[in-house]
Amino acid sequence: MAKNQKLSHKDVGAWVFKGNPDGVWDYFLELADSGRKRGTVDDGGGWTLGSTYRTELIQKGDLVVLWITGSRLPGIHEIGVITGEVEETVIDDTYLIDLSRRNKPVNSVRFKTLLQGLHSPRGHEERSCSVLMRAVPSADDHEPHLPHTRRGQALIAHIPDSALRAAGWSSRLKRIAKQGRK
Repeated sequence: MAKNQKLSHKDVGAWVFKGNPDGVWDYFLELADSGRKRGTVDDGGGWTLGSTYRTELIQKGDLVVLWITGSRLPGIHEIGVITGEVEETVIDDTYLIDLSRRNKPVNSVRFKTLLQGLHSPRGHEERSCSVLMRAVPSADDHEPHLPHTRRGQALIAHIPDSALRAAGWSSRLKRIAKQGRK
C-alpha cells in the first residue's frame, strides 16, 4: 500500500460518491430534465471522481451510494453498482455550475443506479434519513466509503429489499456476507 493509502479494496462495502448542487453540478436540474422518478433504474448513469489512490480501487461490480450535500434536499439519492472502468474524460458542462471545470480532464465511472431519494424531511423518513446520514461518512471524511461494518449495515437496514434488488445490490451483499463468514 502507498504511504498515504488507508484503504484496500477489501475494506469497502460500498463507495460513497458525493455531489454538491449548490456549487459544482446542478444535480436536481439534470434529474428534472431526465424525467426519471423515484424507483426508476438508469443503466447509463455515471459520476465524476476526485483524483486519489481510491479511484484506482474502484472495480466493476462494486456497490455505490450517491450522496447529495448542500442546501437542497441533502441525502442519499441513488444506490447502484459500478458497471465500467474508471476513465479520464471531460465533464459534460450542460449542468455545470463551476465553469472553472469546463474542458478540464476528470475521472469518471459508469454505474447502474436506482433513484432512491432517501432525503424526505417529513414523517417517519426523517428518522430514517437521520440514521442514514450518520451511516455515511462526514463531509470531512477523507475515505468516502461504507465499510462492511455497522455504518454500512445501518444504510442497508433502511432500504427496502425490493430497492436493493432493483439496484443490483442483493447478489453482491450475499457474496460479501459469505466472504465475511470464511
